Amino acid sequence: MCNILNFDFFCIQFQMGMKKIALFTCLFLFCVGLKAQDSEGFADYELFWNKTDSEFRNPEKSPLPEDKVANFDSVPRFDFNPDYRVIAEWIAVKKSKPFYFKTTGNKKQKYRKVGLARFSLNGESCELSVYKNLELSRLDGFDDYLFIPYGDASNGLETYGGGRYLSFHAEPSDSLVLDFNQSFNPYCAYNNKYSCPIPPKENLLDIPILAGARSDH
Repeated sequence: MCNILNFDFFCIQFQMGMKKIALFTCLFLFCVGLKAQDSEGFADYELFWNKTDSEFRNPEKSPLPEDKVANFDSVPRFDFNPDYRVIAEWIAVKKSKPFYFKTTGNKKQKYRKVGLARFSLNGESCELSVYKNLELSRLDGFDDYLFIPYGDASNGLETYGGGRYLSFHAEPSDSLVLDFNQSFNPYCAYNNKYSCPIPPKENLLDIPILAGARSDH
């Protein structure tokens, strides 16, 4: 009788141990997955800003006034923060009419709203409209190029007062990765010769986005 009880007790302990091992394994794999995503995000961050800095140093591509190109070092920016790389729900908008953004100058380009990106950030539910530049989308390699002009509570303080942009190549179906670590300033933040789209009211967030380009003023 004692042997049977001892065997049953052993089996119960063994099963509990296996469950703990399975739980720890799942947690370990989850953490590894998160770390891999963070590493991928940091690599993308480095690539994006190194390319941006290189373009700013190039007199033929730089948005800076000629007298400022020679002394340019790098675009002021926040350190990479994985919390600002989010997966958003994608809601396609298929029957929107072309329109012109209000801009900082006289030049205007035609856009179309193609979707909504819904996500949670810092415990807040957020939504941003996503657009396509119709002229740009006709060029080879830009048919999947998406554009998000947005403003947030950091504008005029830690970041440029006129808002910032996200742009990237993507063909979303159910979800969309938004990496605010790659938020960049419109060119008119550096040179008033540019005519830049102004973020619409529907893309003004109540929370601060402390990622991407900082204000250098």
